[in-house]
Amino acid sequence: MSLTFAETHFVVATIVGVRPSKGETFKSRLKQWQKMGFPEGTKVGRGVKAEYGALQVLQLALLVKLLRIGLTPERAQSVITTAWTRFMAGFVEALICMSNGEDHLHYFMIQLDALSDLTTEGGSDHMHTFVDVFTDTEMLMAWDEPGEDWTEEEKEQQAYSSFLVKNRMAVSITVEIDSLLMWLWAALAALGKEPAIFADEFAEWEKTCREIDFRYQETQKHFDTDAHNQSVASRATGIDRVDAARSALSKVVQHGED
Repeated sequence: MSLTFAETHFVVATIVGVRPSKGETFKSRLKQWQKMGFPEGTKVGRGVKAEYGALQVLQLALLVKLLRIGLTPERAQSVITTAWTRFMAGFVEALICMSNGEDHLHYFMIQLDALSDLTTEGGSDHMHTFVDVFTDTEMLMAWDEPGEDWTEEEKEQQAYSSFLVKNRMAVSITVEIDSLLMWLWAALAALGKEPAIFADEFAEWEKTCREIDFRYQETQKHFDTDAHNQSVASRATGIDRVDAARSALSKVVQHGED
């Protein structure tokens, strides 16, 4: 199931916090970006209505995030489409953890190498994009002090992990994933729609991530959440993030069944 342009306008505006008085201005920008071929799959011929699914909504949300920190529309669109597979994997990872009732947050760390022509072997005529996904737990661990009983190998591993995370944080644009998804659920709820409208699409994303060996948690654990984790997921919006994520992942095939 897909959204109409008007529904997509409402959902994306809600996610990124567009003021109601600026709704028409934002709508004009959406149309302008569509003429530029963004998001993917929406540049259609005259008289043909574009369809908007999870891919288009989340690409637009990421675009606005990047525009707000100063990237041009052209550069932001290039970053998203070039690294979309990694962005997709980050959304899948966050959804799986959310459906398990896990309380940690996920972040995209987006590195843009604007000097790749100087730093890349053989030169380069375009900006390189690197996207990592970290949890808040992983980032906090970068500041952990080695324990007295740690082996030298454990200390070396900690030092390397700490360096990696701190290095990424120092030179990256950071986008928090979980709140973006929660705003998506809230916007859909306002339209009377469930996250399950994107279930088929999210199932394809999860399958793709498994096929290309991205990090994931076994899908049979999606629904093995303890009841007490439900209270951890409560939000003032009244939306249960665990139930919403499970709804969005309801079409994911269990391992061994596909």
